[in-house]
Amino acid sequence: MSGRYTGVSRRRREKASPVLLMLDDPGLVDEVAMIITVTGRQIVREGEVADLPGLVVVTDSPDPEVPETVGGRSSVRVIRVSGVPGDGSGALQIPEAANELAAVIGCHDPRDIAVAGVVGGAGTSIFAAALAGAVADPGPDGTDGPGQALLVDDDPLSRSGQFRLLLGAERDGEGDPADREVTWVQDVGVVEPRSSSVAVCTALPSRPVVRDCGRRDLSALPETVTARILVVPQTVPAVLAARHVVDTCSRIHVVLRELPRSGLTWNQTLSLLGRAPTVTWEDDPFLTVDVDRGDFRPTGSAAGTAGTAALRLLEELR
Repeated sequence: MSGRYTGVSRRRREKASPVLLMLDDPGLVDEVAMIITVTGRQIVREGEVADLPGLVVVTDSPDPEVPETVGGRSSVRVIRVSGVPGDGSGALQIPEAANELAAVIGCHDPRDIAVAGVVGGAGTSIFAAALAGAVADPGPDGTDGPGQALLVDDDPLSRSGQFRLLLGAERDGEGDPADREVTWVQDVGVVEPRSSSVAVCTALPSRPVVRDCGRRDLSALPETVTARILVVPQTVPAVLAARHVVDTCSRIHVVLRELPRSGLTWNQTLSLLGRAPTVTWEDDPFLTVDVDRGDFRPTGSAAGTAGTAALRLLEELR
């Protein structure tokens, strides 16, 4: 079964989220509106946002009141601008940073990928970390990924620090509390559970996000999630459980994790699952040792076969 993967029907990329201008400085309105026009996004009024699955807010306020949308607060990206040179707030200076603002807004919304396990111990966190590394990777020509990605621990049952422990960075961010919001391991920024993950994601609005959702229901996530990934160990109970999940939500991509002693053949797995998995995550005999030593990393060869499967999955998502 080595290296087998298959595509599922790919949905066309959804229409980009519209933009809401929340600008107190009237001198910024026309300039910012022209920049948004270049990106092809629609500008909406505040009264039109409640039913939107996603939204981009451009504001000059240091503490804006982010409007509620049907997708929830996590579906809103906040981008700060300023017309005052050198205000030291970290906002994009307009008109000097017009090109940068256009790039941050973008023509498409950044990826927001949710990863869940069909059973406990599926390897969800490991695969989510490897997928974040794959999403961040710009590739040989520098056009595949943005160079950085956020790995968000979105499992309500997770203990704080599990990703830092997994990636050998458990002592990072022990000093300044501000350093605990995002812990950078290579090109992946780890966001802890129960931290202000929404604030972090809006502070880094152009970065793609990979969420470790634990055992959460992927079909219940907001429409702003661009891909739903289910990690399935190659055992009879797990594959049967996965069949029930994918039968209720056809948009889910299945990552089949090979287990050499499971006793299931490829044909038996296909029969139980009712479809071919999107990708196969091959067995990695060195994974346990790498994790115990703190040598597992989200990018390159240090991600092992999880990294290989993540790259293959990303090819299917593109």
